[in-house]
Amino acid sequence: MKAHQLETTNGLTISRTKVVLLISIAAVLPFEAFVFYDGVYGIMIRSLLLGKGFAAWTLTEYIMHRWAFHDRESYGNGKVTDRYKHHHHHTHPSEIAVKKPVRYLAVIVAILGVLSIFAFGSGWVSYLLGWLSGAGAYAIMHYALHQTYAVQLFPTLVKQHIWHHLKYTHMCFGILCTFWDKLFQTVPEEFHRLPAKTIRFYYQGEGVDEIRTEQIVEKLMQHNSRAAQVYIE
Repeated sequence: MKAHQLETTNGLTISRTKVVLLISIAAVLPFEAFVFYDGVYGIMIRSLLLGKGFAAWTLTEYIMHRWAFHDRESYGNGKVTDRYKHHHHHTHPSEIAVKKPVRYLAVIVAILGVLSIFAFGSGWVSYLLGWLSGAGAYAIMHYALHQTYAVQLFPTLVKQHIWHHLKYTHMCFGILCTFWDKLFQTVPEEFHRLPAKTIRFYYQGEGVDEIRTEQIVEKLMQHNSRAAQVYIE
């Protein structure tokens, strides 16, 4: 039996990833929505459901990115598929945009989600709005991670996304958070050396010169995790 497999009582083996995935899905399901709560308890439950909906999106995002956007058959080699134009995004990282309607819709959904906490009714509404808020936040965050200003705001997310694009295409799938990457062990033990030209390729069209590249690398070096190192050649 392989190290990443578990053996059941009837002798069958199951992937650890599948076990963790099933537990994770169960954890973010809106069980509380099956019961109606009123008053203060209702507000608390709907707040919980709004948060669980957002968390459920981050797991949805991870699953889609890992198993839909990247080829499962060549997963170990980090091959990127042409499905959903994801391969084009990897080869043209700067060609990403969030249109105004998407931004406006994301803000409106987030506002409705907060308002739903104080509304009397089914908790399913809060859960759904939380999930949709996560989808909107994903679109905006993905765009932000390809802008130089994000290095100051989200250095850890930027670092992982750069390495996903340029080195570890079979790892670092999270956009809104790194939690699922850590849970499913898709974070490299060490972030290997990347030349400065690859950093500039990631920000192509953003006017990133050598001086700005050094500043970006220095900032990322301050937020290395698991002994991650960033160098300029």
